[in-house]
Amino acid sequence: MSETPPPYYANAPKKSNTTTIVLIVLGICAVCCILGVVGVVGIGAWGMKKAGNFIACSAGIAEIQLAMKEYEKDHGGKLPPAKTWQDDIRPYFAKIAEDHKKSPAKFIGTLDPNGMWGCRDEVGTAMTGFAFNSELGGKKVSEIPNPSSTVLLFEVEKPALNLNEPYRERPFESSPKFGNAPRGWLTVTVKGEMKSGKDGSSSNFNIGN
Repeated sequence: MSETPPPYYANAPKKSNTTTIVLIVLGICAVCCILGVVGVVGIGAWGMKKAGNFIACSAGIAEIQLAMKEYEKDHGGKLPPAKTWQDDIRPYFAKIAEDHKKSPAKFIGTLDPNGMWGCRDEVGTAMTGFAFNSELGGKKVSEIPNPSSTVLLFEVEKPALNLNEPYRERPFESSPKFGNAPRGWLTVTVKGEMKSGKDGSSSNFNIGN
């Protein structure tokens, strides 16, 4: 009797984050279109060039959230300690960033895994930072109430290594500019919803689980 052949999926390639990254970038581009409609009229080629840094940093914070999820899977469903969160997820982020380079959306730059994490302004000189909500450090995601509204990552005024603090809402008026108007501070919830704009309502893209 001949041996039963192995299941067809035995040698199937492992899934990568490429599709997720493409969806992230497409979603962020859609967000920018919304921002353009509501606040930046006649943006044109000049405006799109200025928007490039915002698109790149939005893709970057989305990839950081994905790296957090990969860390969580390997550590019993727990988030990293607040004091070392960036160092702890860096290997996961580096892998996701490498996948991004191989994706159709590679023309959109993101963050350097070994550099500062944040958003450059329209002219590329000043830079904000990304912070981790210190109240969530080391916690199991399954035990966090209201994951759709609890902020995991958020944009702050200046970059630094392993930035962490309890989340607090920052004034919309002091947020970085998009065109000639404030664009709002970027935030990402535990569930993976990215928000910016006044009251977090002018843009909302679900990164997903």
